[in-house]
Parts: sequence; C-alpha cells; structure tokens
Amino acid sequence: MTKQAKGKKKTAIVAPNSSFQGDRSLAKSIKFMHEAMISREAAYAVAEGDIGRAYECVKVSLELG
Repeated sequence: MTKQAKGKKKTAIVAPNSSFQGDRSLAKSIKFMHEAMISREAAYAVAEGDIGRAYECVKVSLELG
C-alpha cells in the first residue's frame, strides 16, 4: 500500500428502498381492506345471482393484482 491509498477508504451508504416515502404497514393494511371489501361484494353478488356485479368485482380484483 502506498501512503496515499492508506488513508482513503471507500464507504458506500446504501439506503434500503429509498424510493418509498410513506408508512408501508399503513399502505398494506389499506390495500388489504380494499381487497376484503371487493371480495365481500363479490360474495354477495354471487349469492344474489347478479352475474354482472360479480364480473365487475372480478375485473377490479384482477386490476389490483
């Protein structure tokens, strides 16, 4: 090692997922509640025999993916 390289150390600071600026657990719980409401709506639609409303619920749940 030379004297110049001896004093210089490279340190890299990596922030985990720095693009997300919000509360991840809040976002996941909101998504879960939304999916649960769609699921319940689909169950009611099937029980009542309303195929159009059930199909719309399926389309919305596929969009949420």
